[in-house]
Amino acid sequence: KCIRKDIILENEQMENIQLEKDILYTIDHPFLVNMEYVFQNDFRIYFLMPFIQGGELFRHLVQVKRFPENQAKFFGAQVAMALAHLHFKKIIYRDLKPENVLVGLDGKCIFNI
Repeated sequence: KCIRKDIILENEQMENIQLEKDILYTIDHPFLVNMEYVFQNDFRIYFLMPFIQGGELFRHLVQVKRFPENQAKFFGAQVAMALAHLHFKKIIYRDLKPENVLVGLDGKCIFNI
């Protein structure tokens, strides 16, 4: 993830970016994308996170139009477990949508915060 510093400063988002960095560093759950490293240069801040090769859940849904019940339950359970982990850590996630859920090559969901 690459974030322009001028945009952060213009929108007064420095505190939010710091909070996002702290959250991504402390997450340790198989259904949540974590951050491996962060660095910056004069113009941008870079969050290095694992690449999830399977793509967005939304793209998979568009292809099949409707998931079979077993698969929908499987995905739903993983999303629920990821949200439960965040809530346990006193983190509220407010952007739940299929575009923010990634599907790994193994078929498991990984929540992209």
